[in-house]
Amino acid sequence: MAFLDGGGSLDGTWEPLRIYFTCYQVLQYLQNPRASEFLAIAYQHLQEMADKIPDAEARRTFLENVPWNRGIINAHREINRD
Repeated sequence: MAFLDGGGSLDGTWEPLRIYFTCYQVLQYLQNPRASEFLAIAYQHLQEMADKIPDAEARRTFLENVPWNRGIINAHREINRD
């Protein structure tokens, strides 16, 4: 988080969504209000990546079968239930 706060980028990392989701989980556990910020970033990046997958079945697999992608979606749904 300090790296990202200092202007660092996750571009080119192997699993950027997993990193954002882990930051969200830690902040959520600590009841830090920044948790929602990391979840929003993760969800936005996830949607952008999914939009680049032209095949509907491959897109669904990407969203549902990767544990942290599924976690991002579920957490986003939970927060935005209202």
